[in-house]
Amino acid sequence: MICTDQNVESAAFVAYGTKFARLLDLPETVRAIVPLNQQIPERYRPLFSEGSSNALTKQEPARVSGSFEHDFTAELFRAVFLPIQMHRSWSKWLVFGSFNYRTVLSVDRQAP
Repeated sequence: MICTDQNVESAAFVAYGTKFARLLDLPETVRAIVPLNQQIPERYRPLFSEGSSNALTKQEPARVSGSFEHDFTAELFRAVFLPIQMHRSWSKWLVFGSFNYRTVLSVDRQAP
C-alpha cells in the first residue's frame, strides 16, 4: 500500500507483506515513512513511479510488465496499481499494488 499525492516522487509505503519485503530486500514491516525512491532498487523506480502516476491520473488500475536483461538471465516482472481515494476533499491517495518478478535463463544470448 502506497500513500501519495499527485507528486508521486513523495510516495511512500504505508504497508506491505513479508513476501514483498523479501522480493525488494525491505524491512519485514514498514518502520518509517520514507519516499519509495529511497527504498526500492533503482531499476524498479520508474516502474513504481509510472504505475502509481497512471493509476492516479486515469483513476483506474494501471498494469505494468517488462524485463531486465542481465548477462545470461532475464528478470521478468509485472505489477498492478489500484488507486483508492479515501475522501473526496483529501489530497492524499492510497495506491494498492501487486508486484512480482522471476529470473529466467536467457537462451538468446551468446558468450563473447
